[in-house]
Amino acid sequence: MAEILLDANPLEARAARLADGQVRDLRVTSLDGSDAAPADGDLVLGRVRRIDQALQAAFVEIGDARDGYLDASDLRPRQKRPVQRRLQEGQALLLQVRHGALAGKGAGLTMAVQLPGWRLVLTPTDSDLTVSRRIADAAERQRLRAALAGADGGGRDGPGCIVRTIAEGAAADSLQAEYAHLAAQWRELAAAAEAAGPVPRGLRAEAPACAALRDWLQPGDAVLALDGAALAQARPWLQAHAPEVPLRLAAPAEAAERGALLDEAVQSALEVRLDLPSGAAVSIVETPALTAIDVDSAASGPAPAGIRALRVNLEAVAAIARQMRLRGIGGLLVIDFLRMADPRQQAEVLDALRTALADDPEAGQVLPFSPLGLVELVRRRRGPSLSQCLLDPAAPQLRPAAAAALALRRLRAEQQALQGRRLRLSCPPEVARLLPPERLQRAGLNAEVAADATVPRHAPRIGPAG
Repeated sequence: MAEILLDANPLEARAARLADGQVRDLRVTSLDGSDAAPADGDLVLGRVRRIDQALQAAFVEIGDARDGYLDASDLRPRQKRPVQRRLQEGQALLLQVRHGALAGKGAGLTMAVQLPGWRLVLTPTDSDLTVSRRIADAAERQRLRAALAGADGGGRDGPGCIVRTIAEGAAADSLQAEYAHLAAQWRELAAAAEAAGPVPRGLRAEAPACAALRDWLQPGDAVLALDGAALAQARPWLQAHAPEVPLRLAAPAEAAERGALLDEAVQSALEVRLDLPSGAAVSIVETPALTAIDVDSAASGPAPAGIRALRVNLEAVAAIARQMRLRGIGGLLVIDFLRMADPRQQAEVLDALRTALADDPEAGQVLPFSPLGLVELVRRRRGPSLSQCLLDPAAPQLRPAAAAALALRRLRAEQQALQGRRLRLSCPPEVARLLPPERLQRAGLNAEVAADATVPRHAPRIGPAG
């Protein structure tokens, strides 16, 4: 059994999945209004601005500074006609963000909308009923199909759906209830888009807590909210999709303890260098093109070179697999393991890496060692990585919004310790601007903020007020 921790404040939402007392998955979402770009999975009402016949694509206004990109393959319903005969400039479209804007490029868009639940994913632009390939038992696949064949007009006549692996063994009535809930959501969204007219705007953005529950929740798990805001996000989702899952609000002392555990996991996942128990180390550097991972034997202890390299590489494999998930790294990854001349040792390290990644839903193909001794693999990108979310690209320090969220968490902890006494927070001016009095009041904090350029972003100073 695992536990999912949810934490939220006005500037940042955090989620973690704990198993055996260790953070296995980690997600941080910035809620700062200065960056309102649509994120992965958001539904938007777009307006076609330009059709590019050469690319067979359309550039679509979606309320962001950069137009989104809609390829002909993402138009629905599917047709063989060219894009210029299917769309026209100024046309309004209900779209979903396939991937958010990244590295100077606009968001990727699709008309193939998917509304994800816990056990099901509604596919309203498609009437097919699809069962996850990971459900291998033929009788169970047939049972799941039969349970959903007529749900809320489903099957061939209504919105299609994908039955996720987590649905294996689920009761028919719970599946039908979830289908009906998702279908009702779709009808509301379609009606809102119809009424909105051709003005580009967001229609639906999934709450961070709900996205974490959808992706991580397993039967037998429990959910712990560290504050009231996270509780308010999680409760409706659980009531709609998994009412049997226990949800509770942490007591102040427990919230402080689990919050510190999250802080430690985030800090560790932002470090370039990760020390291993043997004295060796792993360095992880993200670049626009790829993520480079280097294994360094460092002070790993005396042993014959071949044995030491194998031992260190196997130790690094477990750490690398865990850090990929914690850091949310996606795209191409290249690992420079310690050199091993023996092909049997190389095969052992590759087998260990594939085994360590077996339960990572985003991990892709792992290629054999290259002639230069490098291992390449691909991990599906699910939005920006942790460092892209939290660190300023111009310098290795927290973004102002991330620093302000850190200050709010520390203010909350200090206020609980001092039983509500008024506090004074000193932080850099760019952080102080994100913490106006009304924001502190909404967070239930009795505090004042002083701008001080000498205070580091990662170390706000907190003390009693005047």
